[in-house]
Amino acid sequence: MKHNSTIYSDMLADLSSIIEIESLLDTAEVNAPFGKKMRETLDWFIAKAKSYGLDAYETDGYYGVVEYGGDNTNAGDKKMFAFAGHLDMVEAGSGWTVPPFKLTQKNGYLYGRGVVDNKGPAIAVLHVLKALKDNGVNLKHRVRLIVGCNEESGSLCLKKYSEVDEIPAFTLVPDADFPVIYSEKGIMQFSLELEVCSKFKDRISELSFGGVNTNMIPNEARAILDGKEVKVKGVAGHAMAPENADNASWKLFKKLERVCECCAKQVYGVLCCHQNKYLFDYQDEVSGKMTMAMTKGKLENGKLTLTFDTRLPICADKDKIIKTLERALNAKATIHAYKKNLYIDPKSDLVQTLLKIYQTHSGDYDCQPKKIGGGTYARELPNAIAFGAQFDRTQSNIHNADEKVSLKHFNKWFDIYYATVLQLG
Repeated sequence: MKHNSTIYSDMLADLSSIIEIESLLDTAEVNAPFGKKMRETLDWFIAKAKSYGLDAYETDGYYGVVEYGGDNTNAGDKKMFAFAGHLDMVEAGSGWTVPPFKLTQKNGYLYGRGVVDNKGPAIAVLHVLKALKDNGVNLKHRVRLIVGCNEESGSLCLKKYSEVDEIPAFTLVPDADFPVIYSEKGIMQFSLELEVCSKFKDRISELSFGGVNTNMIPNEARAILDGKEVKVKGVAGHAMAPENADNASWKLFKKLERVCECCAKQVYGVLCCHQNKYLFDYQDEVSGKMTMAMTKGKLENGKLTLTFDTRLPICADKDKIIKTLERALNAKATIHAYKKNLYIDPKSDLVQTLLKIYQTHSGDYDCQPKKIGGGTYARELPNAIAFGAQFDRTQSNIHNADEKVSLKHFNKWFDIYYATVLQLG
């Protein structure tokens, strides 16, 4: 086997190359359902895998597969297990201190959009498969890496995979936290269309915030009030943990609170001020408490449309939430996406095995399986579970400016996932 320092160096070079491709959701084209840049990223990844002598293919621009086993080992046609990561990213947004689409090393950290979510872990697993091949490791089962192209905007990539490709015996998803995730909240993304009052129409001519991705909390929001621009700034973040961001949309409506009853009693009063406490208070021990983040807003033809990302504990009633909001705001709701909760017994063999692997390689023997508000590919395939890649007590800034991972942890991804394949394969 190559010395690990050489492997780490090769990983870093590949990460640098793939970060430069701005794989953001764009207009669909032939064989590029998520846009040209996303297709370019997928082609790069498959070509790189093939250059390493690995079996690799893509399917209609939706996803790619890299596999080790079969003809190369004693695995033959026996069962296969997989890793599932994604190559698409959320938009960069503002506030970066380094170029978002260029890998930057600074003070022991790697910066760039996608270094954690989720190009970095995908590159680490690619090099795990390369190392297995280079070492001629014989596995009991085939192992593959599935890379999707639409995780941030609906996971149509993995839905396509489930329809047309081989379902793994189980799947590990390196797109959450270590040590291992046993519970993921339900996700509901919806919009509310509000009829605004005459005062609102007379005084506010424009209003907008949010970008392409519904799961990204806006760091800027603006309105034109009495002919003058009102602009506020916040801190972007992932909608799975709104408490870690500073939502610019709420700050905007705070400024507009005195304009009219619509702003004061409906939008700011109901949606921005402790909305869970007054409307619904769902929480349970297994999956935590409900969160609701306002992530997009626009004013068109006298109608205000607000879009939300909610994370739901198992006890939450999604239909009651929608009906309650419609009544409270005299609004019409449209659900755009809904994913049920994911729960795996934390005492199961798989969870405990992954926990011990992580503890051994991290030295953190006090850590325990986690529950999260985030949603991963683990919902898209049977017998799937999120395993890494963010380390406990570290700040990665995913969905925010200056996304980062320490170089030490980037290298550790390879060590952990290589050991995982040897133990499970």
